[in-house]
Amino acid sequence: MKYYTLETAESINGITPPGMDGRHVKAKETIFNKACGPDRFFKEPPVFDYLVPLNFHEDDEDKEPVMIYDYNYWWGEPPRGGWQKPVSQKFREIIGQFNLGAHQFYPATVLYKGVEHQYYVLQVLRNYHKQFISYEHTLFNNLNSSRELEGENLEIKQFACFNDLESYSENHWDWEWNYERIVMKPDFRKLDFVPFYQFGDLVSEPLKCAIEDAALTGVEFHELPIPIEFSDQI
Repeated sequence: MKYYTLETAESINGITPPGMDGRHVKAKETIFNKACGPDRFFKEPPVFDYLVPLNFHEDDEDKEPVMIYDYNYWWGEPPRGGWQKPVSQKFREIIGQFNLGAHQFYPATVLYKGVEHQYYVLQVLRNYHKQFISYEHTLFNNLNSSRELEGENLEIKQFACFNDLESYSENHWDWEWNYERIVMKPDFRKLDFVPFYQFGDLVSEPLKCAIEDAALTGVEFHELPIPIEFSDQI
């Protein structure tokens, strides 16, 4: 199984896509103030009514965006505490046919050019992937998130669990770490979409193809800096 990173597009036809602003959401003080977390969903599923597309550049914030997209980042006032992305109904229909692991879709309204559009806020548990890491085969290093060495010497280490990695990284690498080799347990193949620390949001090749075939907007894909291997092939 090959995986790619899925990201919000930096530019579409020379235009920076707008982000979604949540400042008009009813009861946003409650919803946006750490009502969820990296490893927990909202206790009471919220309704994001309503979101407004907001241009990235301050000079254009008062202008109506050229269009709205299927996959969006936040710009303005976002909810905090967990991985969440505003997506269109079409995006939900496509991605909902695949295995997203632990996730929730919350209803949202996007107000654009005076018309209400049905959207959703997708939340996926950020640390869900950790349980699938084969630590006996995976190697870590002290490169930063851009895979650059900030210290004097490259170190390559193996750890028994993620907590051991974080503890060592805090004490010796100033929290800068990355993967030298990443090996996953076989069950990871069942996942088609998963946030993956240091890589971003991973999608399987079948899901990538489905998104491209459906011509969903606001997305771009990139190759992984190192391949994902599986323990049953070693």
